[in-house]
Amino acid sequence: MNTLWIISFVLLLFLTLRFVTKVAFKIILFFIVIAGVVGLLYFLQLGPFQKKSISMEKLHHQYCKDSTSALCQCFVKVLEHDLLEKASKISTTDSSEKREMGQTLVSLKIMHRNRTKIKQCLQEMGKEHLYKEFIRELNPSKNKD
Repeated sequence: MNTLWIISFVLLLFLTLRFVTKVAFKIILFFIVIAGVVGLLYFLQLGPFQKKSISMEKLHHQYCKDSTSALCQCFVKVLEHDLLEKASKISTTDSSEKREMGQTLVSLKIMHRNRTKIKQCLQEMGKEHLYKEFIRELNPSKNKD
């Protein structure tokens, strides 16, 4: 009788381990596939990893037709000043670097870093509503502040 209990226990243990390993394998495989998809999105810069940027030249062309406009004064000039300030900290700015500044990409991080200056400038001009419109125009997926 003892032998029967031992055999049934070993058989039950074997079946349990087999079931657990199948489930564990499926869970591990699921996480590997998810990690692969996220890695591919990161590598291809798609979805949440997409770099949202625009060139300073394009900003000037689009918003500084009238140099006294609120968007030109509060967005483009503030961002340009920030980029020039960062470039001067790295090295002395010569004429070739100044030309390249127009081709510099302005990311949303730079805009976010300067948002208080931009909002304050727009508030002084009485055009606070332009901030959200401008951000929506550059990044339609972000509808919040």
